[in-house]
Amino acid sequence: MFPAGSYEGNMVTKVAAWDYMAMTGTVTVYNGGTTAPGTAVGTTNVSFAGTQSSFSEFEFAEPIVVDPSQNLWIIFYNASGASHPAACSTDVTGDPNGRWVSIDGIDWMDLASAGISGYTFMVRAYVAEGAKGEVKEISIENTYDGGTLAKAGVKPAVSRTEEPRVALGYKVMLDGVYQGDTEYAFYQVDTENLVEGQTYTVSVAAVYATGMSAYTDYEFVYTPCDNFQGATNVAAVQDGSDIVLSWVMPGGTPTPP
Repeated sequence: MFPAGSYEGNMVTKVAAWDYMAMTGTVTVYNGGTTAPGTAVGTTNVSFAGTQSSFSEFEFAEPIVVDPSQNLWIIFYNASGASHPAACSTDVTGDPNGRWVSIDGIDWMDLASAGISGYTFMVRAYVAEGAKGEVKEISIENTYDGGTLAKAGVKPAVSRTEEPRVALGYKVMLDGVYQGDTEYAFYQVDTENLVEGQTYTVSVAAVYATGMSAYTDYEFVYTPCDNFQGATNVAAVQDGSDIVLSWVMPGGTPTPP
């Protein structure tokens, strides 16, 4: 976690972590929160090859807007089933902000509380002032010495049983701007400022107890309800115990199969 006041800029362009072991998962940017991440404002999928030789960088499709007056959390989630969310090295600064970890995605603790003392995560973020501002790297100082979250002979004090993931809710963005959360698979976007005929992109991510999925995008052309041409020639015919519906959409599009 990068505390408010320790970084400048309001756009996170990319993040990086030391490529220690092969894994896939996600990285999510959160704004706010003191002892746990606050509001998720952007995410992307990640994949590490396990080269153990360099940092792997992951650039967001669009810069993630953040509020520099709030704490900034960069959370890596390992979906490969292991207990290594990211590589870590000797803690040379004693800064506890580089040692946050969660075993279940709900409760957050210091690495020392998970049985790993003297280490800090090797995570970086790249922040710019505005979309075209100078990009600056921010990180907790560390030196690579081969350590990982679970060193040989050391295991986290807390463990959990893997269960099928159930979506707890969804996060919605419109053209890269966070709109809100919903616990239902439905969300009404505010259309007050939408322009008729303009194309927009809605992005939705599912939230789980163990983390958050990557956003899925969908483009649409906004047409106000008052101007939407509905179906015509709607008919219903009984076929035994079934009711067969038919209609004609604008432009003569036939009834879907």
